[in-house]
Amino acid sequence: MWGTSNLFTKIGVGGIPPMQFACLRFFLAGVVLLTVALLRGERLSFSPEEWKSLLKIGLLMNFLTNGCVVISNTLIDSSVVTVMMATTPIFAALFELVVGKAAKRAKTLLGMAGGFIGILIVVLCGSGKLYANGKGVLVILTGVLFWTTGTLYSKQKSISGSVFSQTAVEALFSSLLFFGASRLTGSIPLSGISAEAMIPVLYLAIFDSVIGFASYIYLLKVMPASKVCTYAYINPVVALILGNLFLKEQLIPGKILGMAIIIGSVIFIQRERPVCQ
Repeated sequence: MWGTSNLFTKIGVGGIPPMQFACLRFFLAGVVLLTVALLRGERLSFSPEEWKSLLKIGLLMNFLTNGCVVISNTLIDSSVVTVMMATTPIFAALFELVVGKAAKRAKTLLGMAGGFIGILIVVLCGSGKLYANGKGVLVILTGVLFWTTGTLYSKQKSISGSVFSQTAVEALFSSLLFFGASRLTGSIPLSGISAEAMIPVLYLAIFDSVIGFASYIYLLKVMPASKVCTYAYINPVVALILGNLFLKEQLIPGKILGMAIIIGSVIFIQRERPVCQ
């Protein structure tokens, strides 16, 4: 499901302003998650410290990350966005090295170097105006930093309640932030949004945010990080194929080579010392 996420995002931001698109997507996801939580008899009875943690996770992993995602999808190929997002384990390894929580092992450093070489190849060896301009890549890599920070932060926090109630709070909070951003950057009346333009919103709200993100948060709590992270190997391949089939994005050697080096580097790092996307 996450492999299709940027395909639908790129289609969606073609008909709805990016911030408004994200606002609608997370609002719908939050409503669905909250409904499920209430039907299960759950209540949003978090402690003040837990509320603070949930809002921080929503800020980092929904608002800031996906803000970068929707913007980057207006600048570069959807498959390139997904490839760049697959570098998260590399940035997680870098974070651990910087803060001194991991030894500076040669294999980890080699894997990180390989990942950054792959990024350069994707940026420098492509063609086409929406393939991989530097601004778009910089935006999505900024999003990767936010996602990595949010992942590492969420793994350190123990929050009561189910995944449904937690992710409902995070989604609704981020939709509020996106609403403010859409008012600042420009939006269109809801009556002006076509039914066709709403299809990506509904798809991402259900399959990406509700099922995908809730599953991810749940798996981080019950499974080893090394197993949860393996989805990152599949996403770029799915995105590359679908981007070519449905959006006519070019399957050029630079893109394929860069993706292969990035994914190989991620696998190399996680075999040495599991870090999670």
